[in-house]
Amino acid sequence: MITFSKLGNYGRLGNQLFQYAYLRSMALRLGTDFWCPQWDGDRIFDLHDEGVRINTAPEKLGDLYDQGVQAGFSMSALMIKDGVDIQGYFQSEKYYQSRNVIREWYKFSEAIVKGAGAKFDVGQATDSVSISLRLDEDYAKTREFFPMYPPEYYSEGIAKAANARRVLVFADRIDLAKKFAEKIECELPLMFVEKLSPPEQLWLMTRCTEGNVLVNSTFAWWGGYLNANENAVIVAPKEWVRPGVPVPIVNIVPDGWIKIDSLHPIWDNFQIWRITHPGETLRRVLRKFEK
Repeated sequence: MITFSKLGNYGRLGNQLFQYAYLRSMALRLGTDFWCPQWDGDRIFDLHDEGVRINTAPEKLGDLYDQGVQAGFSMSALMIKDGVDIQGYFQSEKYYQSRNVIREWYKFSEAIVKGAGAKFDVGQATDSVSISLRLDEDYAKTREFFPMYPPEYYSEGIAKAANARRVLVFADRIDLAKKFAEKIECELPLMFVEKLSPPEQLWLMTRCTEGNVLVNSTFAWWGGYLNANENAVIVAPKEWVRPGVPVPIVNIVPDGWIKIDSLHPIWDNFQIWRITHPGETLRRVLRKFEK
């Protein structure tokens, strides 16, 4: 048996989806069962993990495998042995045997689908492409590592979905998204998705038949990866983190996705950003001491 005793403690839904998928994929690869505590996915998806997932926590955990600072793909994470307790982020599809298998695991529950349908005209997702925006203060605090992409990135991404008839806008701050969207050059009508819970938003992203234009968010990543249309156009930033960050996230963007280069190699560089934003850099350092 392998375990992930702290699953749920390393980020919100998008991160948890990576962690569970890695845990279950490795259990399948090793031919063993697994245990993890209850997590958000238990109520969102029909996981059907009976028979492979142990319900009761083991009396004693195995040796710890810690992925360390690399949140993306690392070869050592593919070499774990049975009997370990896992810790890390594991943000890469290269850990999975098959995308279709992951889609089977992450089939949304009827409650999520009905909930979305009661609040939004989900038929609008047909012939639509989605865009995702991260604008809230929580993400503003991480701009040192995770840049905000310019309107041109979204304009170019939308254009890749040539058959789209409308754009569904998903954002953590709709008020700010409406202002930002004014700068996006796009002839298609924009529809702002409001009042849906995060799981309902994620489901609706997967129903956008023409594709998804992603921001550097694990939540948005799964919206693209779980898209129900095999031919959907999935667009991601070529630079998931700023150029020059000490530890880039390796292989987070799947090979088959369209990657758009939208950052300047110098002016958007990690070290240059720190120099030109001394206030934000100081606040980050102070937050570390507060912990």
